[in-house]
Amino acid sequence: MRYAEFEELISPQRLNRYKVACNNNTRKTVGLYRANIRMSQAFLAVLGLFEVVLRNKIDAHFKAHFPKTRNGFFILLYLKAFSDKTAVKIRLIK
Repeated sequence: MRYAEFEELISPQRLNRYKVACNNNTRKTVGLYRANIRMSQAFLAVLGLFEVVLRNKIDAHFKAHFPKTRNGFFILLYLKAFSDKTAVKIRLIK
């Protein structure tokens, strides 16, 4: 693929910082962009694992704080985020 096609697909705005870093050398620009993709792919697995661990810790914290709820802490009707109308709708759904 020629650089012009690549740039059109990815966008000049996105590639510009790579192009500047490579002194306008288009071959090096594509190489640097591809290296960034590989680095991002490697980081994504770690980020995904962190997200799961964080969600589990948050869930455990609120389950300990609100131990008497049957359906999880988000269903608590006495949280101030819910209006009375919302609380009635939730009760009807149950």
